[in-house]
Amino acid sequence: MEKLHKDILIRLRKNVIDDLDVDNDIIQPLRNEYILTEDHIKNIYIGATKEERAAKLLDILPLYQRQQAALEAAKMIPSDAAH
Repeated sequence: MEKLHKDILIRLRKNVIDDLDVDNDIIQPLRNEYILTEDHIKNIYIGATKEERAAKLLDILPLYQRQQAALEAAKMIPSDAAH
């Protein structure tokens, strides 16, 4: 993600948290696509308010992006290079 886009998302985080309703059919598609695990979902629903749940979801999503980037980078390493 470009720095400009990241800065915009950080600046608008509060607006996203206020507007995002995780109870409104967003969790299941993310689970079906293996973006969220059962542990992630449990962690999200620890949040007592709609805003707390949205904030927890937003905290989890960058972890998925970093994991995907690491997996893609690992594919670029020849299998015999690890030995």
